[in-house]
Amino acid sequence: MEYFIRPDDEILNKLTQATTNTLTKRSAEEINWIIRYPWLINGLLPDRAAQKFFFASVIPAFAYYLIKVFKNDELIGVLLMQHSNTRFTVPYYWFENGTEDVMAKVILLHASKARASFINIYNQKIVNSMLKLRPYYFYSKKRIRKYLVADSMVDIVGNNLELMDGNGDCAFI
Repeated sequence: MEYFIRPDDEILNKLTQATTNTLTKRSAEEINWIIRYPWLINGLLPDRAAQKFFFASVIPAFAYYLIKVFKNDELIGVLLMQHSNTRFTVPYYWFENGTEDVMAKVILLHASKARASFINIYNQKIVNSMLKLRPYYFYSKKRIRKYLVADSMVDIVGNNLELMDGNGDCAFI
């Protein structure tokens, strides 16, 4: 594994490639913006913005983990993971076919170290790999989020539509 503070060109290429068939396509500029300007920041007490708005902008634990995953010195995956208090979210990812078990292990290890009680990920292959690992430290509860898409939209996006970051807000919670 290799950690990054800011995405390099390879990370940006892989993540933009991975979002090609999603409703929330992300360009390199958008991915950089999401990482550079998080909606949440670390802080132990509420700030002035919290007094004005219904939502919190400061929480005790917040971090992005931007990781390249290697096997035999070959890049097999890229993960952008977000830790917010007890929630662990994986809004963007790219991985080679057949490496979902490795990605599941990397995500579970990070979520465990972060003492997360909830993991939010929308990739069914990774979810299935996680369920096979039977992580005893996470209570597994299946949640299904149904989406409604107009026929005209299906004509535009096709049948291979994937909701990588849920409905687009996964990167912002």
